[in-house]
Order: sequence, then structure tokens, then C-alpha cells
Amino acid sequence: MIELRDLSWCFYCLRPDMEGQRCTHCGTRADEVGWAAPCLWPGTTLQGGKYLVGRALGQGGFGITYLGVHLALNKRVAIKEYYPDRLARTRTSGCAVTPKADPELEALYRQGLEQFQEEGRRIVHFSHPNIVRATDYLEENGTAYLVMDYVDGVSLQKYLEQHGNRMSETKALQLMQPVMDGLRAVHNAGFLHRDVKPSNIYLTESGQVILLDFGSARQSMGAGTHTLTVVLTPGYAAPEQYSSRGVQGPWTDVYSCAATLYRCITGHLPPEAQDRLSPDDPALLMPPSGYPDAEVSRHVDFALVRALELDRTRRPQSIDEFHKMFHGGDGLKKDDTTKIKSIRNQQHSKRPRFWKKIATAVFIMVWFVLCSGMTLLFFLFLGFMFESSIEETDQPYGLEPATPQEFRTKTKEYVPLTDSQVEQAKLDNWKKGKPVNPEAGTVWAWEIADNVTLELVWIPPGRFLMGSPGSEEDRDDDETQHQVTIIWGFWLGKYEVTQAQWEKVMGNNPSEFKGNKNLPVESVSWEDCQEFIKRLNAHGEGMFRLPTEAEWEYACRAGSTTAYSFGDASSELYRYANYCDRANSNNLPWQDTAHNDGYDKTAPVGSFKPNPWGLYDMHGNVWEWCQDWYGEYPRGAVTDPIGPDSGSLRVRRGGCWFNCEPVNCRSALRYRGEPGYRVDLLGFRLVASPAGE
Repeated sequence: MIELRDLSWCFYCLRPDMEGQRCTHCGTRADEVGWAAPCLWPGTTLQGGKYLVGRALGQGGFGITYLGVHLALNKRVAIKEYYPDRLARTRTSGCAVTPKADPELEALYRQGLEQFQEEGRRIVHFSHPNIVRATDYLEENGTAYLVMDYVDGVSLQKYLEQHGNRMSETKALQLMQPVMDGLRAVHNAGFLHRDVKPSNIYLTESGQVILLDFGSARQSMGAGTHTLTVVLTPGYAAPEQYSSRGVQGPWTDVYSCAATLYRCITGHLPPEAQDRLSPDDPALLMPPSGYPDAEVSRHVDFALVRALELDRTRRPQSIDEFHKMFHGGDGLKKDDTTKIKSIRNQQHSKRPRFWKKIATAVFIMVWFVLCSGMTLLFFLFLGFMFESSIEETDQPYGLEPATPQEFRTKTKEYVPLTDSQVEQAKLDNWKKGKPVNPEAGTVWAWEIADNVTLELVWIPPGRFLMGSPGSEEDRDDDETQHQVTIIWGFWLGKYEVTQAQWEKVMGNNPSEFKGNKNLPVESVSWEDCQEFIKRLNAHGEGMFRLPTEAEWEYACRAGSTTAYSFGDASSELYRYANYCDRANSNNLPWQDTAHNDGYDKTAPVGSFKPNPWGLYDMHGNVWEWCQDWYGEYPRGAVTDPIGPDSGSLRVRRGGCWFNCEPVNCRSALRYRGEPGYRVDLLGFRLVASPAGE
């Protein structure tokens, strides 16, 4: 190492164009090139004069990147120095990097250096046109250096700032395509990038897109390799990057890619992963379609939300899988290119008409006041108009929805069909007849066949506390309270599936209690329900499934936080549910003898009062199968949970007519059973949504 103080070089742009004290190329004066510890002094050379070091381009927690030049080739380069500021002593002069005196920190420094050295030797053999190329690797000054091509252009971050802070979906996807191509090659070579973000994506004057800072890819995906410290940028970093025990893989870079696309399309950075995981007040991830000025296709909206899942197992597991979702993968249809405006934007679009009406009315009233002197009436009118304008204010997407006082029924009608037209007509009606922008409690009737109708209630997206508080009477240990966000609204059966509906689809009736086709079907196993859904979906293009446990409880509560959807008073349960009360002839010890609901066995669906969202029998009649395996609840806040990956028992919810005292009909109560188990207490209700929605 030598220091070269040849003032013919401009240490800002590293071109030998200094005339006197000012660079003829960039106009920088020699005394304007700044320096601050612990950076190398501009003019330092490396590898015996092979490379000249200029100004520092950037510094992170693990390294410093400099502008440099290969003197023999007169070619500018970027030089990344291994310098973990939390493990190394602050360098105030000279070039040597030394670890701190603490033995543990020194060991971590040495371990990190060895890993940087190993990766550096491998990276120089990697090449892809959209990934910055590493050309050389050096070891000196007690540390190591990675030499990369210097990319002269503008960062995506700067480009966004100069062009309205966002871009169209089409342009964003076109720009990120080469980045994803490069990451695919990175992953195939056994590396992770771990710092994909707009400031690391450069657009060159020739139109090429380059992903920089490959030197942050310190962790190989090979077995036995562990990250020493955290490499992350808040908002773009996946939650597993915040812990040395986090399991990182291609899905980690998928998260960052999705965050970058999200930033480009919406103009907003996703909430930091740690904030979304906060147990007290977790930040909500707004779907891209939730922003007023964002136009986003359904495929991309779905793909970005899924790729930004906090649970790594629910994200696309590879760049290929992520890319496939943009074009209709994962159940989304390829021919759907409809742009969807955000919910807020839809509300904003209605406002101009509203204010035109106000302006017209105000003009008339002013004229009336001037003519009649009715000043008091005029100000009363203005007060009313101001109050009305407040009521028009849009509500934040994704928060707890308000309970409607009235439910609107929109029945979908089918034209008479020949047998050959049945499937296509039902699909067309699904696409065209589904209510647009429904409110909580909106009912949509879906005809199965021959006037047998399945009524569905719209359950809006929102956030709620799942489980029960410690103060709830007779709660169980598996009801740990945690916050759940439901990003996607869904249609849920207004009633439990009836015997008439089962017979139309399956051609049989397994129920123990017959005589009324509106009785719930019972004596069905979880596996039987799956067969019913399979056959039903053969006529409806994959619309139906069982609800997840989280969806079920969210719909049952309907915005409530009490033991039951109607409050905490179990004495009111007989108005809402068929459960074990005086009408039950089994004379069980825990029977509620104070009330009589009038039914000894199952009751016809809809015989009792509904919950606030118009759902019947959520607290009784028959237990209802859910899709999930039974297991412990997750710790902390979660989004759209789907339960454990495996298990031996499936969840069932809701209480039943036979042996359930009021405490067993609470909103939070969990029960489970083997998937093949059948008994006259077990039924189900359905969720409807197009595949992938």
C-alpha cells in the first residue's frame, strides 16, 4: 500500500482532468472532496498501486464502498471494503482495520472476514448482465476488498424522486424483470442478495438495469452457513433478516423485490416488518389497490400482498414462482387484465358530484336568504351540509369495519340453460353477477341447481383480536389472544349447508335427523366436506372451500370483542342458538334449564337471530368444520393465517345442539376432531371466492 497525492486526479470523479484546483470534467475543487473517519483517505492505493481510491460512495454497517480506478486500464471501478463498524475499531488514520479488543467481538470479526473472503473468491467467477460484475478480490490492511464494475447512471430511487415518486404497473414490471432475471441466476449460484431496494438498482444511459451491492450477499445458501449480523434496510427487509436465527432463502429476496415493486407502483414504502409484527399495535400492510392513485391489476395486487407475507412459508418460494403470479399463476386467470382502483379512490370519485350538489344548494339558499332575510335558516342549512360532508369522509381500508344496520339482498338470477351451457353460464354469472363493492352483510344468492340456492354474506377485510382475554369466564388455554389481519374480504355462507343443498350436489343424505330439507346436513366428516366442495366446484370454477379458523372467528364476532357476538350475557344465548337447554331430552348435568329454544335435535337453519353481519347459527346447531389443522396459535400479530402445515386433527367451531352448554358456544372456543370422524353434531358452512382471490 502507498498513498498517491497526485493532484492531477480528481478524487471526486476519479478522472485525471485537474487544471489547477478545479476538475475540468465535474467542476469539483480539490478541497471540496470530503473525508471522514473511518474511510480510507482519497488518494490511497491498493495492491501495490494497482487501484487508486477516491471518495466514499456509501457506508453501511458492514462495509464501505469507494469509487476507484484501475490505473493500468484507466478504468473506474467500485471497491467494497469489509469494515463492520460494530466489530472494528474506529480508523482515524492509516489504512489498517483492526477488530475491537473484546474477545467475542474479535471472534465475530474474524468469522465475518473469513466468510467475506470465501464469498469474494466465489463471486468473482459469477457473471450476469443485470448484476454488477465483481472483477477482482484483494486481501490487505487486515481486511478484504471486492472490486466491482462502476455503474454510471441514476438509481431507481433518484429516478422515482425525479418522476412523480411512482410509476405505472407496466413500467415497474418492465424495469424489475431484468432484476428478477439476475436474482434467479444469483440464487442458482447459491447466493442471496439480501438488500434489493431502489437505491441499489441503477438505470444506465444505455437503458440497462443493473442490481448493485452484490457485496452484501454474504450468506451462501449452503448448509451450515449462518449470518453473523443483520444486513437489512427497513421496509425492504424481510422479517427473518432481523434475527441471526432467521431462516433466509430465495423467499427473502422475493420479499425485497415485492417491496420495491410496491414502492414503485404506490409511491409508498411498505411498513417495516418489525412494526407489522408488533404485539401491541401492529402496522397494517395496505394492499397496493388500497391507495387512491394506484392502478394495479388483480394479479399483481395479489402477488405483492402474498410476497410480502410475514410468514416466509406463505410467500412465493422462488423468483420463478413470484414471476409466474404476475401472469395468472397460483390460480389467477390469465385473461383478467382489468385494472382495479383503490377503495379510497372509488370513494373520492363520488365526491365531486356530491360537492356539486352542495354548491347548487348553497347558491339557491343564498338567493333565498337575500330575498327573505331568513338568516337563521341559512346557517342551520350550512351546519347540516358541513355535517353531511363529514359523513362522506372515507374510512381507512383494512381497519375494523362498521356494522351495517340494514342488509341488502342482491339475488343472482340464471337464465334457463341447456345442459351443455350450465358450467359456462355459472362462471359468467360469477364474474358478472357478484355484487360490486359490497358492504358488510350484503347478501348474494348463488343458485346451485333447480332453485336450490346458497346464500352468501360479504365479510369485509379488517383486523381483530382472535382468541379470548384472560378475564373471559371459563376460557380454555388454547385461546391465546393475538391480533389477526384479514386482507382479503370473502363471501361466507349465511347458513350452514342444508340437507337440500347436500342432496343436489352429492345425490344422498347422510344426516341422522331428516324430515325438513332446511335442516343442516350433519354426520359428515371433514373429508366428506372436501368431496362435496370438489363436486360443487366442478360447476363453479373453483369458487368454494371451507373457511379458515381465523375467517370463521372473524365472521362470528362481526366486530364484537365480547364472549358472544351479541355480548357477554349467556342468558341471551337461547335467542341466537340451538344448544343444550331445557328442550334437550338428554337431561345432561350441565343443561341450561332456565331456557327453552324449542328444539330437541337440530333446528332448520335460520331459526334463531343472526349475528350483526347477518350470519345465522354461529353459536350453535351443529359444529362447523374449518380448513385448518388444529395447533397452537402463533405468537404475535399475523395476516391471513391458515393454521399449521400438518397435524392429526382438524378444527371445528361454533357449538352444537346436543351437549354444548353456553360456555362451549363462545366466539373464541376451539374444538377439533379427526378428519374422517362423523357424528350427528357435525356440519359445515362454505366460503366462496374465485380461485386465487
